[in-house]
Amino acid sequence: MAQAIEDSDIILFCVTEKYSQSLNCQKEAEYAFVQQKIMIPLLLQSNYKPTGWLGLLMGTSLYIDFTKNDFTQNYSKLIHEIAANAMRITSNKNDVPRLTSNSTTNNEKTHRETDSPRPQLTTAKTELTLRKKIVKPSYYNESAGKSDIGNAGSYDRHGNPIGKGYDLGQDGSFTEYSILIGQLYLGGELSDAEMQKPIEALKVKGFQVKHVRGESVFLSELRSKRYQIAWVISTSSIADATFISALMEFHSGGGAIFLFADNTPYLSHASEFLNRKFGVTLTGDFHGGQTLAYKENGHLVAGHFGQHDIFTGIKHLYEGITICHPVHSNSASRTILMTVATATDGNPCISTFDPPANSKEGRLCLDCGFTKLFINWDDAGTARYIVNVSCWLTGIDRRHKF
Repeated sequence: MAQAIEDSDIILFCVTEKYSQSLNCQKEAEYAFVQQKIMIPLLLQSNYKPTGWLGLLMGTSLYIDFTKNDFTQNYSKLIHEIAANAMRITSNKNDVPRLTSNSTTNNEKTHRETDSPRPQLTTAKTELTLRKKIVKPSYYNESAGKSDIGNAGSYDRHGNPIGKGYDLGQDGSFTEYSILIGQLYLGGELSDAEMQKPIEALKVKGFQVKHVRGESVFLSELRSKRYQIAWVISTSSIADATFISALMEFHSGGGAIFLFADNTPYLSHASEFLNRKFGVTLTGDFHGGQTLAYKENGHLVAGHFGQHDIFTGIKHLYEGITICHPVHSNSASRTILMTVATATDGNPCISTFDPPANSKEGRLCLDCGFTKLFINWDDAGTARYIVNVSCWLTGIDRRHKF
């Protein structure tokens, strides 16, 4: 078994109660850590929460839960995860958590970091402990959260840095996430060909993407529980009376939502959801067509956006053409659905919701000018911003603290 581990780059291990009780399995896991192997846990037992040495291993890795959804979907996620890791092995091996010899002082530090009893993974010669490295995980780039980047090798005509390293998410790193794009606005300008631009950009990051047109097929897919993120591109009216309640259920269960609205009346789905959720409605038809600029703490300044992960690598961002804006029914809602960008007319045009740490709800982003998806995809910052938002919606930074 030792030779098999040495010859492998990626190790799959099963997470069950019996596995946790096996001394041989424990030793194999220990040896895989020593060899700095990438390890992918497969959760195979329902209602089982691993503790001890296996629980600690689970805490250092993204896992695939085979007890939920169907086997085909989980198998597909596993294949994508293996493929993505295979591409990253050379550059990321040094980021894999490892077992290292350490002093009593170091052991105490590890105990505090894991906030759980320290499992003993032992060999005949030395005691080894899992040490969490304080580095950014391989999902976000080093430039995460930075808009004003002054040392890039080159910049585009809008002044934004050129290069994938200035995106929020790393290429190929989001293979465990599936996005459902619900195109409810069926205007001829937003054709399947135009939608391929954002879809292909998302796939570069590893996302699995399903694009559907119309409420009926969207709701059917949403209820399948195969997706972690849903895009909703609003139109002028809601046909299915269950639409908003289904979206509310998806969001309250942890699903993240990217809401797209535009000028009145093409905002119905986004407005009704926001009204039900936060007491916020959408209105307006501002002819924008200008470019917003990054300004530190400039979230509420007309023509600017402030610091946020979704604006990573973006110093200038096109605001859209025909733009609506949110109307808050009370001051409290402004502290929940936060304005992060303000259009040139002084009204909010991009807002985010980041739930409390103890909430099961998903994240949310509202964009008030969806024509940027098809008319202005190549304008200032649009493509990077759309993909950045989708990476942020995963909440991966909460699972892997920086």
